[in-house]
Amino acid sequence: DSSVLKSRLLKVIMSCLCIIPDLFYYQGYHDVSSILIMISDDDDEVIRLLCAISVRYLRDHCLKDINESLIHLRLIPEIIKVIDPKFQKVINIPNPIYSLSSIISIFSHDLNNFDALVQIWDFIFLHDDPTLVIFIYTSMVLYFKDDILLEVEENGGGNDMILFTLSKLILSLIHI
Repeated sequence: DSSVLKSRLLKVIMSCLCIIPDLFYYQGYHDVSSILIMISDDDDEVIRLLCAISVRYLRDHCLKDINESLIHLRLIPEIIKVIDPKFQKVINIPNPIYSLSSIISIFSHDLNNFDALVQIWDFIFLHDDPTLVIFIYTSMVLYFKDDILLEVEENGGGNDMILFTLSKLILSLIHI
């Protein structure tokens, strides 16, 4: 029943934010919380998991303003510049806001394939490195470099174009 799931979701989110009062809700936090609810029927366990993930992986996104999140996003063009400076010059977006949704939701907002999402989460949590989200996203951007360049050539650049193109391409990758 969707009303039961919504109630659980609200309880889990509110409990976590009460336990860690320095953290704040942001758009996308419910996506992460929803996945945890789908993984476990035990709300106490889900609350513990959400608190741990929030502190370790989402803390900077749960602050009062977006500045810490934007600092993380600035790593993407820097990594691309090291790996492929020509590609970075073409897309030339120093603050890739287009990646925000994926990064702050640890891909749960973007991936409709639950098994693929859980595998990505397993990989990130196994290696216990919050920056892996940035590296995985950057890898996806580089994986789709040719498609992005074609889109830029045909339709021009910009955050909206890259967001649309990447979302479409990431979904196609997951459904393979």
